[in-house]
Amino acid sequence: MYANTPKGAVLAAVMYITSPGGSTPQPRGRLTQWHVHTNPCTIGGLRVGTVSAAQPTRPAGSRNRDTPPMIHLWFAPIPAVQVLHAAGRVASPANGTA
Repeated sequence: MYANTPKGAVLAAVMYITSPGGSTPQPRGRLTQWHVHTNPCTIGGLRVGTVSAAQPTRPAGSRNRDTPPMIHLWFAPIPAVQVLHAAGRVASPANGTA
């Protein structure tokens, strides 16, 4: 994930997704936080919505499928406002936008 900053696009995070049933290595022990999403709604493999308290039913014709395990590695603090602020302080050459 890139954050658009006054200096241009700065890499803020990466994500790794396993294959369904794939291994979830633990290189940092309990600090390694794998997770799955149990609420995406898809039609033909495309995400078309999310089941939530605000949207308790699936869009018509969609299926609810769990994602494979995934992990996110952030290079800046989160939430998003903090990511953008921190990425703006990263020393980097002028880049384009993402």
